[in-house]
Amino acid sequence: HGCFQALRSLYPSCFQVESNSLGSPPAAELLNCLRPHHWFSAHLHVKFSALVKHTDIGEVGQPPATKFLALDKCLPRRQFLQMVDFPHTSGDKELCYDREWLAILKKTVALDNSLPQYGCMPTSDLWQYQPVQTDLTAIQDA
Repeated sequence: HGCFQALRSLYPSCFQVESNSLGSPPAAELLNCLRPHHWFSAHLHVKFSALVKHTDIGEVGQPPATKFLALDKCLPRRQFLQMVDFPHTSGDKELCYDREWLAILKKTVALDNSLPQYGCMPTSDLWQYQPVQTDLTAIQDA
């Protein structure tokens, strides 16, 4: 989706770059489902931009492509911040979270592991983490 040569020059021996598997498959699935105009990804360990073209025709109002921007880790001399201009919009501008994604995060908070050990993902009943309407309403009312 982006400039492969530029990314490869930053990470010449990165297997994920060579195998086209850099990034998060669940996040990619969300990006392709939600099809936003812009998608920002933090902590990818490199600043990287791309235009993700969507192959299918989406719903009315969905763009044919998403402008993707990954930012580096927040460390000295790293590119972890960028100003973004949205010239095609008029009126007040507002950044917002996706309600469904917030509901998923809320339902999976118990799976968060900040310890240096590996956590175990559940192997059964993964659908229990799929948000239902009451979860979405709770997020909206919060």
